[in-house]
Amino acid sequence: MRFILSFLLSTGFIFGGTIDAPEIETALIRTFAQQFKVPPDDIHISILHTIKPKFYTGSVTLTVTPTGTLLDVGYQTVWVEVRKKKLLLDRSLISIKVGLEMDVLITKVRIPRRQTISSDQLIVKHQLITDSYRQLVDPHEKIGDLVSSRVIPAGRILMKKYLREPPVVWKESPVRIQIIAGDLVLETSGISKKDGKLGEQIHVLCPSTGKRLTGIVKSPDLVVVELP
Repeated sequence: MRFILSFLLSTGFIFGGTIDAPEIETALIRTFAQQFKVPPDDIHISILHTIKPKFYTGSVTLTVTPTGTLLDVGYQTVWVEVRKKKLLLDRSLISIKVGLEMDVLITKVRIPRRQTISSDQLIVKHQLITDSYRQLVDPHEKIGDLVSSRVIPAGRILMKKYLREPPVVWKESPVRIQIIAGDLVLETSGISKKDGKLGEQIHVLCPSTGKRLTGIVKSPDLVVVELP
């Protein structure tokens, strides 16, 4: 992925002159604004080392290229290339910190683990983000029936890693354990030791014997264990 930006000084392209930190910062801001589809004013760039001024004659174009797969927020390195038409004049590796102002979902209250997330627990705020951009939950998308995978404190930005689809069986919940050994079928009560969806394999504890068994989730309260 490559982003190309030609610089304009008031009324035209650069025809000779110095490429310094302000010009590179402008190129970075415009590039990241294009990447994240936001106004340039919502992008904050810090160049983390000294940029030596360089003089070029004729019109030049600055090109910003990520060293990784995609441009991101936070600390990263990018290639900045100076070209005259297709001729590469200079190429520098630059360390930067990128911040992005955007709408995010903030928890209004403490949300316990396993609770279904509802809109009245959240508020949309516009604030500066400097990390975990790809973990953010889009405030314009419906969360649906997702539940919290952990306790989420009040005032926390809502992240994808805090959410999950609800399992059919929750860890430490009571279940019926159906034990099948050939033609023999026994049923007893037990405790699930892992969250599980339909068809998933989980561990269950049989309190009457103290044994830990492995079975398949068949319904919200039934785990089937097949013995060899």
